[in-house]
Amino acid sequence: MSITGTVERGSIVWMNFEPQAGHEQSLWRAALILSDGLIHPTVAPVAVVVPITNQAKGLPFETPVPAGIPINGALIGKPNLIQLTGVALPFQEKAIDLGARDATVIGKIDRTHPFYRAVEQKVIAIIIG
Repeated sequence: MSITGTVERGSIVWMNFEPQAGHEQSLWRAALILSDGLIHPTVAPVAVVVPITNQAKGLPFETPVPAGIPINGALIGKPNLIQLTGVALPFQEKAIDLGARDATVIGKIDRTHPFYRAVEQKVIAIIIG
């Protein structure tokens, strides 16, 4: 298992969220990297991620993905996947070993982008209150 691409703050990765438990997101999906890349790459390829789903449920803290965020689905065998869609789930933020989840970097947004800032601010509000 490995990571394909360079993981940075704002990277959009395609990764396997299995195994999961309870109401956690599962299966293969996009996620937004909030940490400054890998937290400690010489020990373990762990990063803080927020999962993205196309199954919006109107839950508090869901953050809609705005139109126009390009991704390269061809890197994961999905050439028609050219734009990020759905909602980010900041309340499901977690630190994950990206190498163990076969993560592939498929895009990136700047940390000043309004979507990134909104997700980041919601995670801070959830954690710190």
